Amino acid sequence: MSEQPGVLAGWKPGKIFGRLDCESGIRMKPENRVFFHSIEDAIAQGYRPCKKCKPDIPAELLSLLR
Repeated sequence: MSEQPGVLAGWKPGKIFGRLDCESGIRMKPENRVFFHSIEDAIAQGYRPCKKCKPDIPAELLSLLR
């Protein structure tokens, strides 16, 4: 997790992450935003993928989300 822009953005209150160009991600207030450098980092921090932009989740990580 980082305060510096990475590949993915996460919404702190809902523990949701997605692509930086996602409609939902663009609307996030800066104080509620956190950045991740990889999907693995986001999942390790307990974030789930956005249902709008559906970031590509490798099959081996899908079991961690259930």
